[in-house]
Amino acid sequence: MAILNCTLKKAGHLCSTIIILALLLPVSIVAQADIDKNLIENMSKATELTGMSRKDQSADKGSWLPVPIPVANPTVGSGLFAALLYMHPQKNTDSTTPTATSGIGALFTDSKSWFTGVFHDDYLKNDQFRYKVLAGTGQFNLDYYGIGDGEGEDLEDNPIGYSIESDLIALQLLSRIGISSNWYMGARHLWNSSGVTFTVDDEPVLPDVSDRLATSSLGLLVNYDSKNDNYYPTSGQYFEAFASKDSEKWGSDFEYNKITSYYNYYWSATQKATIAMRAYLSVLDGDAPFYMLPTLKMRGFPNGQYRNKSAISGHLEWRHKVHPRWSTILFTEVGSVGRTVSAAFDKSAITSVGGGVRWQVLEAETLNLGLDVGFSGGDSAIYIQVGERY
Repeated sequence: MAILNCTLKKAGHLCSTIIILALLLPVSIVAQADIDKNLIENMSKATELTGMSRKDQSADKGSWLPVPIPVANPTVGSGLFAALLYMHPQKNTDSTTPTATSGIGALFTDSKSWFTGVFHDDYLKNDQFRYKVLAGTGQFNLDYYGIGDGEGEDLEDNPIGYSIESDLIALQLLSRIGISSNWYMGARHLWNSSGVTFTVDDEPVLPDVSDRLATSSLGLLVNYDSKNDNYYPTSGQYFEAFASKDSEKWGSDFEYNKITSYYNYYWSATQKATIAMRAYLSVLDGDAPFYMLPTLKMRGFPNGQYRNKSAISGHLEWRHKVHPRWSTILFTEVGSVGRTVSAAFDKSAITSVGGGVRWQVLEAETLNLGLDVGFSGGDSAIYIQVGERY
């Protein structure tokens, strides 16, 4: 962390962007079950913060910044992400419009998982249009817990290890609806080629993944953002919905439809306390590889422990400022998976509870570094948290 502290002193607001990208982007990629939502969501958060962090930079000069960042999560373990970002010179006439950002990064963890990739994010016509491009490759050593509704439930306490090698490309183009609206609409394309190897053979509960498999998801994306702050929102709303289709016509080995949507609401309960809520839904119809099935995005257990064709969850978090630069959180989450949405509602809910502490990195910006601990049944997990969970 000494290198991080030194970089913070030298780079000021720019370092906040590196932290977000380094910790959120790799984690979202390894969560193969919902790559379509997490990848672009976290890319958006990282690059939006980049634009905000450039407020005090020269408009006609770009900036380079390398930063090594520690990573810890229950899905891939602990390790290091090293990133190098280039913040392009300002080219929009509106100074409040974020600037273009390009980057390259590499992740390595103690589970022998790794990832390396490049990305570019840009804002055109004074933020009337936004586009993002990402390409990467990696190998992740994960655990297979089976699929809900009976199949593989005996694996919950004894998961089977597997390795997944993935090459991916993500493209997104959004257009603002109206001149000063909070609504954006556009298209997103996600292509992923993966090879899966299980550490045991001839198990009847294992899915058929003998060949390298390609998914190619093309669909419509809509989002709405009225949050009062991108770092630490205390009021406002955020909504996103992505409806996609995989088809052989655009390079997929599968035929399926998928909808992933979530809604966030923020309310200032007191001057120092904020209540944050999230509702999440993901539904898949058709034939898809197991690692693209919806999963529960809850704290307290590894991503992928609960998966099926439908996943629903609700999240409630109490955030309290105990000092201008220190805060605490308490959270509770509930969710379920099933073959259909109605089946998910009928099943017994999975619950998790926990808490954490936050430290505001920069006095002038409300970006927090923190530590979360989550508990669910007999499971527990520790997270290095950068920014807020949602």
